[in-house]
Amino acid sequence: MVEEWGDAVRWLGVYIAEAHTKDEWPMPCVNSPCRHSQPSSVSARAEHAQEFIKSFRPPFPVFMDSYINSWADPFMSTFGAWPERFYVFQYYSEPSSADE
Repeated sequence: MVEEWGDAVRWLGVYIAEAHTKDEWPMPCVNSPCRHSQPSSVSARAEHAQEFIKSFRPPFPVFMDSYINSWADPFMSTFGAWPERFYVFQYYSEPSSADE
């Protein structure tokens, strides 16, 4: 998507709960078995996020949410992040009179 939309979109990644772990919906991860369990601490999540950034080198900034144990997590419960954990948000504002 970044290649297709380029500078027309402001890209930002937010690292949320792991999508496929050994202990939650395990599936191959980039053609390899899952290596991680769902992290149980902020420091473990930070390690996973750093590994993701190092491995995939996304061409946009990546932040980490304040993950709280599984479905009690505000992002997970608000957006029902299951099974997909990929979202696109659009910011829209009304044009101001200066824009007319």
